[in-house]
Amino acid sequence: MRGNVTLRQSKRVTAPLGRWRGPAFVVAFAMVPMLSHTGATASFPCAAAMAPRERLICGNPDLSRADEALTTAYKAALSALSERGREVTREGQWQWLRYTQTVCGIGLRRYASRPSVDCLKDEYAARHKQLKSAVVKRSGLVLRRVDLLKATPSSAAGGGGRYAGFNTMVISYPQIDKPSDKHEDAWNTLVLKHSRAGEAVAGVSFDPNDDHDLTVSYVLGSVSPTMISLRLLIYDDEHGPHGSAADEQITWFIREGRALKAEDVFEGTQTWQEALARLVLDQAERAAHMGGYDLPFSQPSELANEVSDLAHWLITDRALQIRFNIDAFPHVALSVIAWSKLKRYLRSPLPFVISSD
Repeated sequence: MRGNVTLRQSKRVTAPLGRWRGPAFVVAFAMVPMLSHTGATASFPCAAAMAPRERLICGNPDLSRADEALTTAYKAALSALSERGREVTREGQWQWLRYTQTVCGIGLRRYASRPSVDCLKDEYAARHKQLKSAVVKRSGLVLRRVDLLKATPSSAAGGGGRYAGFNTMVISYPQIDKPSDKHEDAWNTLVLKHSRAGEAVAGVSFDPNDDHDLTVSYVLGSVSPTMISLRLLIYDDEHGPHGSAADEQITWFIREGRALKAEDVFEGTQTWQEALARLVLDQAERAAHMGGYDLPFSQPSELANEVSDLAHWLITDRALQIRFNIDAFPHVALSVIAWSKLKRYLRSPLPFVISSD
C-alpha cells in the first residue's frame, strides 16, 4: 500500500444541504415530496431542473428512475439510524455526489472519459446496492456503512484505472451505530484503523503527480453483541500491469477485546486441521476443473498452514469462509465450508450462533 494518501480534518457541513444546485439528489436531503415528469420519475421537480446533473437525469428515463430508487433507499437508511449515524450517512452521500460530479464529467466535459449519462447509470446502480445494505440490524446491534470518496485530476494518470485521468479513492467500512459502551467504541476504533480511512468525515488530498485508485470494501459475517466477524478488501491500482491487493479478516470478541482463537471453535488440533484442509482441497479441485486451470497443490498437507490461519477466516452463521492466496497461483482461493461438515470437530457450546441447516 502506497503512503501517498494524507488525511486532514474536514469542516462540518452547516449550510442547508438543499442550497447546492449541482446534484439532482438535493431534495433527498431536504425530504421534500417527490414529483413526476412525463415518462419517468425523479427525486426532484423536473419542471424546475436547471443544473447540468438535473437536466441529464430528467432527460433520461432510466436515469430518472434510478434517481428515484436511490432516494427511497437513502431515506430508508437514514430512518434506521441515530442522529450521529444520519450525520455520517449524509456526509457520505455528499461525498458520493461530489465524486460522481467529477468522474462523470458533469458540466466538465474535458475530464469525461465516457458519456456522462452512461457513467451516472453505473454509479447510481452501484450506490443503490450500497445504500440498500448500508444499515444492518442483527441481535440488537445496528451497524452502519461509512463512505469516503474522492476524485482529483492527475497529471500522471493514463488510460487505465477506474476513471482515466483521475486519482480516485472509494473507501467503505462498518461502524456500530450509537455504541453503548467502551467495548463497542473500541471495536469501531479497531475497524477504523484497519480500514486505513482515518476519521469518517476526514477530507483527503492527493499528490496530483500520483496515479492510482484506492478501494476499500467490506463483507460482514457473524454479528452479535458478543462477536463480529468482518472481511476488509483493500486494493490499490497504480494504473500499471499489476495492483496491490490485500484482505484482512477480523473476528473480534467485543466484550473481551480480543481476536478469535482456533480453540474457540475447534476441539483438539491435528484432526480438525486435516479435515478442514481436505474439504478446502475438494472445493478447490472442483473450481479448477470448472475453470479450466491447474492447482499448484494436490495434497491436503500442502494447504494445512493456510486453512488453519485465522487471519483467513470469516465466520458466518452457516459456514466458515476461508480466503487466501497461494504463491505463484493467479487465483484467490475462497472456500465456503458448511458448519454441518465440521460438526464432529466443533466445541460445544460455540461462542457464536450457527445455523442448524
